[in-house]
Amino acid sequence: IQYRLVITAKEHDKILRRLSLLTILFVYSNCALAAAQPINIALVGPFTGAYSAYGTQLLSGATQAVNDLNKAGGLKGVPIEITPIDDQCNPDIALAQAAKIIKEKRYQAVIGHVCSAATLATSNLYAQANLLVITPTSTNTKITQRQDRKSVV
Repeated sequence: IQYRLVITAKEHDKILRRLSLLTILFVYSNCALAAAQPINIALVGPFTGAYSAYGTQLLSGATQAVNDLNKAGGLKGVPIEITPIDDQCNPDIALAQAAKIIKEKRYQAVIGHVCSAATLATSNLYAQANLLVITPTSTNTKITQRQDRKSVV
């Protein structure tokens, strides 16, 4: 049995903001960061191409959540920074972007990928790097049914 959830754009943005905040809280609780160091989160999605509307929604919700949090003083005084990274919902581009994210070693977490194919393509790489990934929109059941999933929520 498969269920399909239909939500409004407003509800979608609210969900994304909440997921973003949960990601930030989880990362903060699991990272030893100096007060001057921001918490860096890679926001990966389709910011160009055929699916860019989804990336725009993701960026809008995450930006609002981060702005609200930072206006309130961040997390115990630690500011949050997000960096939008374009994968165009293309698994090959997503894999290349994931490799860059990991190589840079400046991100404490990833919010994304938007498309299931991109999430599936990158999940092993993130797991090997022990990098937390929260995908707010990928719906392929293979993502959550994997026995070896270590980092994708």
